[in-house]
Amino acid sequence: MAEHAVPLAEPTIPEGTAMLALQRLNDAAGLVAAADLALERGLLGLLAPGPMDVGALAVAAGLDPKPCEVLVRQLQLAGAVARTPDGRVAARVDEPGLRYTLRRWRTLPRVVDGGPPEPTAHLYPTLTPVLADWMLPSHRVVARTVGRAGMHLLDLGGGMSPVGQLVVEAHPDARVTVVDRPEVLRVLADRLDSRADRFSLLAGDLLVDPLPADADVVLLSGVLHLFDDDDVLRILRRAVRATVDGGTVAVAEPLLREDGEIDETITAYEIGLHLRHPQGGIWPYSRLAGWFARAGLSDIHRLALPGAGSLVLGTVGRPATDRT
Repeated sequence: MAEHAVPLAEPTIPEGTAMLALQRLNDAAGLVAAADLALERGLLGLLAPGPMDVGALAVAAGLDPKPCEVLVRQLQLAGAVARTPDGRVAARVDEPGLRYTLRRWRTLPRVVDGGPPEPTAHLYPTLTPVLADWMLPSHRVVARTVGRAGMHLLDLGGGMSPVGQLVVEAHPDARVTVVDRPEVLRVLADRLDSRADRFSLLAGDLLVDPLPADADVVLLSGVLHLFDDDDVLRILRRAVRATVDGGTVAVAEPLLREDGEIDETITAYEIGLHLRHPQGGIWPYSRLAGWFARAGLSDIHRLALPGAGSLVLGTVGRPATDRT
């Protein structure tokens, strides 16, 4: 009689146990240790010119082939390197980017104790276009929701104004005003091409500088979480004053769950946010809706966006004299 192999069930560690928690921490620590070693031995720098055979990489980095192979697999798990079809190793991140990332996380004790965060403003002109492309599925939903013919969209802290670009693409008679840092707007100006005549670029501070007062929609996409609670309300009130009666204030943000349960993606984002902008924060929908109401908005509601984000909308309606 023929014997048939019986597949063994994968061993699993029960949820909520200390063993599972330690396993997850161990896995994360292993990725960080591998990244540290890759920087120490210059692996990413060696791979910068192009893919390399593992053996050649080991020799160049001063490693034995076996531990080099193990290290490469760990870096693959982290997404820092990949294998080409012929088995060579190719870098997927650059050495300066990885070095900055690890250095930034090591500032956590300082930031928690009230010290200054690692400066990030110099990165905005480079990162803003990358983030705009990465979040494109969400931007498309926002553009379909708020866009309409002939509208004036005021994009506060708009960066590359991906929503504005999508709105103008769908409605060529729409107008977009983007308010952001001057160095960010210079990058945006280079990306607008034939649509530039539909855009007004306004360098300014969201808290103090004058804003237009005729917007049909004011958009704050991924902006409010950078500010403390008082400034969030202040910005929302300024957004209301910039909007025509019957217009809309729209805020796109990742939001915490109302039941207090952990959302892995949002919680990971939250700790990273604290490193960059400790004055800012992420909140549940109920808290943001409360600020909307205090700012004078009505018909407040929420739409889910692709990924972990939400779009919160409110309608402006006030006496014509209340525009100061």
